[in-house]
Amino acid sequence: MYRCCETTRIAQYLLVSLNGVEYYKLIDGASNTVQFLFFFEESSNAVNFETRRPALEVGDTIVMDNQATQDNINGSDSTSTSNAEWTNEIKINLLRIEEQERSRGRGFMKRMKEAWDSIYLDKPMSAQCLRDNAARFRKDKAVGREG
Repeated sequence: MYRCCETTRIAQYLLVSLNGVEYYKLIDGASNTVQFLFFFEESSNAVNFETRRPALEVGDTIVMDNQATQDNINGSDSTSTSNAEWTNEIKINLLRIEEQERSRGRGFMKRMKEAWDSIYLDKPMSAQCLRDNAARFRKDKAVGREG
């Protein structure tokens, strides 16, 4: 019997913008925090073939759900400091949608609207929305992406 994959599970990371799919990665097997961070490292160096612009740019807002692989981003272990420095360095905002908000519907839509407003109206997201991540988003500390 021939198997293409080691497991039947394939994890998919997908970075989508108004331009469409900016970057994606398929992982054979279950994902973890390290794979999650590798995805963002790779996508921060990727370029959209149609627009010729970086997949992730200074000031972008990433909206993600609350998965176990993303727990370290909120500061629950020793790698969170480097995660915060990385997002702060390139001025990327991380907006996490909590499970309770997703299941309630209204909270989820409120957070999504807040994320879109922050992108289009160039206004900061509320501290409540950013959940203990405020230090990461201080513009006076952000230096922008090098290279």
